[in-house]
Amino acid sequence: IRETGKIIISVPKEEKVDIELHDSSGRIHKKIFSGTLRKGIYHFEIKKENRGLYFLIIKDNKKKIKEKIIFM
Repeated sequence: IRETGKIIISVPKEEKVDIELHDSSGRIHKKIFSGTLRKGIYHFEIKKENRGLYFLIIKDNKKKIKEKIIFM
């Protein structure tokens, strides 16, 4: 990600969702969203952080998705 990036998630039913950016050591660097979302498609924007490796964590009541992000 150079300046900003977009996160798009699809929520199949109303549920609590957490979206966090973790640093390379696993610590929470930034909470992007935490709350209940209704069924639908949602867009979130993340701004460029300090250069390096981060992990985007998306959690709901049943699963956790982890994606690697590199800020340049």
